[in-house]
Amino acid sequence: MKIKQVAPKKQETRAGEKAMNIKKKKAPAEQNGESVQTVTTPAQPQPATVPHGTTAGGAATSTATVERDKHLWEILVPFADNKDIPFTDDHHNSFRRILRSVSGGTTRNPVADGDWVHKGRPFKERMIPMRFRACRADAERFGEHARKFYDQIAIMAYKVADASDIILI
Repeated sequence: MKIKQVAPKKQETRAGEKAMNIKKKKAPAEQNGESVQTVTTPAQPQPATVPHGTTAGGAATSTATVERDKHLWEILVPFADNKDIPFTDDHHNSFRRILRSVSGGTTRNPVADGDWVHKGRPFKERMIPMRFRACRADAERFGEHARKFYDQIAIMAYKVADASDIILI
């Protein structure tokens, strides 16, 4: 018996999302004397998007869309290494390229003074706040990568805005 794979049909929902309309298996059919069974296989998952500015009834007030799980994050990376030698712009730009590859863009804010305590000892250092859009799992991976990339004990990242609060026009 041959198995024929068919991609599922998509249909528009009230909120404008693409929904999967999965077909049930059909009874075997005949093709060139052989039995053929049609099986619907799900397509590759697509980013969940919703029209921004939708009303409770699902009517869109804007054509702008935003990915549901991509929040706005800020990560604080050190301006200088542990010997107080400033990292080069190339070093920071390399990290930004990594952020940009997943998030689609970054915003580097001006250097800010920071302080923290480790094992009872206070530290002061200059930090560079960088903003990017990502899901939580990617933000955590970026934080871990930044910790190693900048040779730090810890890196702080935090959500600045929920995806539903972001408007892309």
